[in-house]
Amino acid sequence: MTESVTNNKGSGLAITALILGIVAILSSFIPLAGIFLVWAPAIVGLILGIIGLTGGRPSRVMALIGVILSALSIVLVIAFTAAAVGAVSSAIDETAAVSESSEVSEEAAGASEFVYEVTGDGGSAMITYASYSDGEYSSQSANGAPLPFSYTGTLADGGILDFSSLSLVAIGTDSTTTLSCKITVDGEVVSENTSTGAYASVMCSQSDSGF
Repeated sequence: MTESVTNNKGSGLAITALILGIVAILSSFIPLAGIFLVWAPAIVGLILGIIGLTGGRPSRVMALIGVILSALSIVLVIAFTAAAVGAVSSAIDETAAVSESSEVSEEAAGASEFVYEVTGDGGSAMITYASYSDGEYSSQSANGAPLPFSYTGTLADGGILDFSSLSLVAIGTDSTTTLSCKITVDGEVVSENTSTGAYASVMCSQSDSGF
């Protein structure tokens, strides 16, 4: 009688361990939530399965399967957790690297400065040039501007540079014999032209230089 009761008890524990093992192994494959759901059934299933191993042969088989499934679910959830932490850490490092690179680029960009220059005889010239202020480009004109003419601006807004809008046009007077223009960026001449004769006209732009 006692043996029968013991076998029944062992069989009940084995069945419970098997069920909990199945629940645990299935929970371990649930993204994110499985990390929290798997522990209770896995640990209880592992304990009951070990106890159930003392029962009869059918019970021992079920108990053993329950132990294996419970243990495997714990291993899987640990592996999945480590992989998730590694992925998050990698993403954070990559974001930090991109942010640092962007900051460096902006620092380098913020130092850029351009200079327009027009020189020649004839005393004055009509000058039109692209300027950059408050984050926007605009066209400026100076009719009868005394020579030599010079305009300095900063070609940056929040670290974003665009050289494509650099342009300078000058037209001399009837007494002009030589007229020259030049664009310099951070001390480097990126475009210059010279024209001769009355009403000489010159144009300098970024596209001339391929800068």
